[in-house]
Amino acid sequence: MEYNGLIAGLGNPGRKYRDTRHNFGFAVLQVLIDRGRELGEVGSIEKSRRYSLHQWRPAEGTRWLLARPYSYMNRSGEPLELVSRKFGISPRHLLVVHDDLDLPFGRLRLKFDSGLAGHNGLRSIAEHLGTKAFYRLRMGIGRSGPRAGSGANYVLSSFSSEEKRILPDILAEAERGIRLFCSHGPEKAMNRIHSLDRPSFEMDRS
Repeated sequence: MEYNGLIAGLGNPGRKYRDTRHNFGFAVLQVLIDRGRELGEVGSIEKSRRYSLHQWRPAEGTRWLLARPYSYMNRSGEPLELVSRKFGISPRHLLVVHDDLDLPFGRLRLKFDSGLAGHNGLRSIAEHLGTKAFYRLRMGIGRSGPRAGSGANYVLSSFSSEEKRILPDILAEAERGIRLFCSHGPEKAMNRIHSLDRPSFEMDRS
């Protein structure tokens, strides 16, 4: 069975990490799965200690894989390499959804073959696939302190109450962008995603 490509949401497994900023990719993938089930587009394929896989048909004539690696973030490349080889999916047909410290919270960016930005999950994927030439949807989480800080404690913390208030809107926009990516290609998806820097995503800090 042939697939158009693979969409992977990054995060850490386990209840401890479920609602943390570092699991933004998992959260987006869960929205795709939940919404897809409502619309009759999604079906489970496989679940193991290494990953879970779903089949997604976001548009007529398309078939995509949705994957959650169950390794820890810094080893995300291992299960994604296994899935890519098993289903014959090239890196150019891979979209990785992940948190990004260098973007303000609520800002989304769709990139191809760009830098790894110190993200351990992306670094692992690039190492195992032997290339950086894959798509990534960057989900902004902002920074808690100076750029020189590691940010480790921050990314493993939960979203603030202000962030949680607008989180459903951000996840919904990520879903719409990914649907466009799958049905109409990356250019239209980029145009949609990069037009979202609007006041509705800004938190009231007064």
